Amino acid sequence: MNVNAPTTVLKKCGDQLTRENLIRQATSLHGERMPLMLPGITISTSPGDYTPFRVLRIATFDGTSWTLSGDPVSAD
Repeated sequence: MNVNAPTTVLKKCGDQLTRENLIRQATSLHGERMPLMLPGITISTSPGDYTPFRVLRIATFDGTSWTLSGDPVSAD
């Protein structure tokens, strides 16, 4: 299981740890899931768009814990 986005990018680089390969891997994430992300949320990037999140979830704090409200919201 992936720990976080930097770990994912480094694993994708393999043994080729050059600046060019790091940038190429960091800007080509597609639907990556991290363990602490809410259901339905993924990270995707491209060389022309560094924005990792396109779908968000609304959560409210009730004084004790966080509660999700509604369905995921798309930024598109």
